[in-house]
Amino acid sequence: YEGYYSYQITDVIRFNNHPVYVVKFHPETGGFYPPFEGEMYVHRETFALVHAEYRISKIGLKEAEEIM
Repeated sequence: YEGYYSYQITDVIRFNNHPVYVVKFHPETGGFYPPFEGEMYVHRETFALVHAEYRISKIGLKEAEEIM
């Protein structure tokens, strides 16, 4: 799905006493449905995903409303 989203490393924080990258993502227009947005927390040394927060984007809510 990497072509359907934009990704940006926005910060490096400590999560459970480990350094992690905060990677924000949001959908590109005309991409994957339903479009999600959120943050991923990626371990800085192993690149393992340690946590993720995501939600349907505002664009996705509008599209779902039109369908229903």
